[in-house]
Amino acid sequence: MNYALFGKWVEARIDELVEFGVPRDEAEALAAYVERGAIAAEAKAREERQFLLEFDRIGSVELARRKGLSPQAVCQKRTRILQNFNPALNARLNAA
Repeated sequence: MNYALFGKWVEARIDELVEFGVPRDEAEALAAYVERGAIAAEAKAREERQFLLEFDRIGSVELARRKGLSPQAVCQKRTRILQNFNPALNARLNAA
Protein backbone atom coordinates (compact mmCIF):
# COMPACT_ATOMS: atom_id res chain seq x y z
CA MET A 1 0.00 0.00 0.00
CA ASN A 2 1.23 3.45 -0.84
CA TYR A 3 0.54 5.23 2.44
CA ALA A 4 1.18 8.70 1.02
CA LEU A 5 -1.37 8.14 -1.74
CA PHE A 6 -3.79 6.57 0.73
CA GLY A 7 -3.40 9.58 3.05
CA LYS A 8 -4.33 11.91 0.19
CA TRP A 9 -7.37 9.74 -0.55
CA VAL A 10 -8.46 9.94 3.10
CA GLU A 11 -8.04 13.73 3.11
CA ALA A 12 -10.20 13.97 -0.01
CA ARG A 13 -12.94 11.91 1.67
CA ILE A 14 -12.80 14.20 4.72
CA ASP A 15 -13.26 17.22 2.47
CA GLU A 16 -16.18 15.54 0.72
CA LEU A 17 -17.88 14.80 4.04
CA VAL A 18 -17.42 18.42 5.09
CA GLU A 19 -18.98 19.52 1.79
CA PHE A 20 -22.00 17.36 2.66
CA GLY A 21 -22.34 19.23 5.95
CA VAL A 22 -20.53 16.91 8.37
CA PRO A 23 -18.52 18.90 10.94
CA ARG A 24 -14.78 18.62 10.19
CA ASP A 25 -13.89 17.09 13.57
CA GLU A 26 -16.50 14.37 13.07
CA ALA A 27 -15.36 13.75 9.50
CA GLU A 28 -11.76 13.45 10.69
CA ALA A 29 -12.76 11.00 13.44
CA LEU A 30 -14.65 8.85 10.94
CA ALA A 31 -11.77 8.98 8.48
CA ALA A 32 -9.29 7.98 11.20
CA TYR A 33 -11.41 4.91 11.95
CA VAL A 34 -11.54 3.98 8.25
CA GLU A 35 -7.81 4.64 7.83
CA ARG A 36 -6.80 2.43 10.76
CA GLY A 37 -9.13 -0.35 9.63
CA ALA A 38 -7.83 -0.25 6.07
CA ILE A 39 -4.20 -0.31 7.16
CA ALA A 40 -4.86 -3.25 9.49
CA ALA A 41 -6.69 -5.17 6.76
CA GLU A 42 -3.89 -4.52 4.25
CA ALA A 43 -1.26 -5.66 6.76
CA LYS A 44 -3.18 -8.87 7.45
CA ALA A 45 -3.57 -9.57 3.72
CA ARG A 46 0.16 -8.94 3.18
CA GLU A 47 1.02 -11.35 6.02
CA GLU A 48 -1.26 -14.01 4.57
CA ARG A 49 0.26 -13.66 1.10
CA GLN A 50 3.73 -13.94 2.62
CA PHE A 51 2.67 -17.07 4.51
CA LEU A 52 1.45 -18.64 1.25
CA LEU A 53 4.69 -17.74 -0.52
CA GLU A 54 6.75 -19.32 2.26
CA PHE A 55 4.51 -22.40 2.27
CA ASP A 56 5.06 -22.86 -1.46
CA ARG A 57 8.79 -22.14 -1.23
CA ILE A 58 9.81 -24.25 1.78
CA GLY A 59 6.86 -26.58 2.43
CA SER A 60 4.68 -27.26 5.43
CA VAL A 61 7.22 -29.16 7.55
CA GLU A 62 9.94 -26.49 7.42
CA LEU A 63 7.42 -23.64 7.79
CA ALA A 64 5.94 -25.37 10.82
CA ARG A 65 9.39 -25.74 12.37
CA ARG A 66 10.16 -22.05 11.79
CA LYS A 67 6.85 -20.89 13.22
CA GLY A 68 6.81 -23.33 16.13
CA LEU A 69 3.64 -25.04 14.93
CA SER A 70 2.72 -28.51 13.80
CA PRO A 71 2.65 -29.23 10.06
CA GLN A 72 -1.09 -29.87 10.41
CA ALA A 73 -1.60 -26.40 11.93
CA VAL A 74 0.33 -24.83 9.07
CA CYS A 75 -1.78 -26.71 6.51
CA GLN A 76 -4.99 -25.69 8.29
CA LYS A 77 -3.91 -22.04 8.26
CA ARG A 78 -3.13 -22.30 4.55
CA THR A 79 -6.58 -23.77 3.93
CA ARG A 80 -8.27 -20.95 5.90
CA ILE A 81 -6.35 -18.30 3.96
CA LEU A 82 -7.18 -19.86 0.60
CA GLN A 83 -10.86 -20.16 1.51
CA ASN A 84 -11.02 -16.45 2.28
CA PHE A 85 -9.43 -15.38 -1.01
CA ASN A 86 -12.47 -16.16 -3.12
CA PRO A 87 -15.37 -17.62 -1.11
CA ALA A 88 -17.72 -17.75 -4.12
CA LEU A 89 -15.23 -19.73 -6.19
CA ASN A 90 -14.46 -22.05 -3.27
CA ALA A 91 -18.19 -22.70 -2.75
CA ARG A 92 -18.59 -23.69 -6.41
CA LEU A 93 -15.51 -25.91 -6.36
CA ASN A 94 -16.52 -27.65 -3.14
CA ALA A 95 -20.17 -28.12 -4.11
CA ALA A 96 -19.42 -30.97 -6.48
